[in-house]
Amino acid sequence: MQVEFVGVGEAFDENLPNNSQILQWQSCRLLIDCGYAVPHALWKAHPDPEYLDAIYISHRHADHYFGLPSVLVRLAEDKREKPLIIFCAEGTQSTLLEMIEYAYQGILPKIKYEIQFQEVTTREPFAFREARMEFAVSSHPVKNYAIAIYADGRKYAYSGDGNFNAHTRRLYHGCSLLVHDSYAFGFEVHGHAQIPELVTMAEEEKIERLALTHIQRDVRRTRLREVKDFVRHSPVDVIIPEPGDVLEV
Repeated sequence: MQVEFVGVGEAFDENLPNNSQILQWQSCRLLIDCGYAVPHALWKAHPDPEYLDAIYISHRHADHYFGLPSVLVRLAEDKREKPLIIFCAEGTQSTLLEMIEYAYQGILPKIKYEIQFQEVTTREPFAFREARMEFAVSSHPVKNYAIAIYADGRKYAYSGDGNFNAHTRRLYHGCSLLVHDSYAFGFEVHGHAQIPELVTMAEEEKIERLALTHIQRDVRRTRLREVKDFVRHSPVDVIIPEPGDVLEV
């Protein structure tokens, strides 16, 4: 299993695409979140309209799903043929469809490739392409589904946005790579994680590697060296990825 970081930024970071990755196992490629600053970075890296097999949307904040209409329309213009699956939390398909219609009125009937929506729940695992997906609700102002994917003998997890809680801790436990909202450092923000507490949680949950993304823009701009010095002494393998980085999970 391999992860490519398309973007690592928070909502309003002018220098970075929004938090997004492509997770690949065997022959499957899953785009995880598609905010408004993601499409251009995605197209530069992977212009092939058949490249993606599916897209996962963690929650209904613009920096995590407003890029979806542009991606869908460009795939149509570039003559995609194979179906595309869109995973989303239960009860959100209608919102995504409404948002696509607002973005490009009347476009969906004109798209020739098949778009298959699949709503997921936190109640039971979901099987997809020789992998198992599980979900838990993080602590965030809107419902956010953190996701864990088991494939190729490894376990990847992604927080979407939000602080960890008892539910997400169970989801993350023992994972090979956890990509987590790491917004705050030395201050508290409701609905987001603080880096020191996140590192402690990762150690307690026996996480092999922790990737810090969605770092608050001023922290990233002025305190990144301080953050790197802090995590350098962590008992957990902590990384701060950049757009374009590719890791084996």
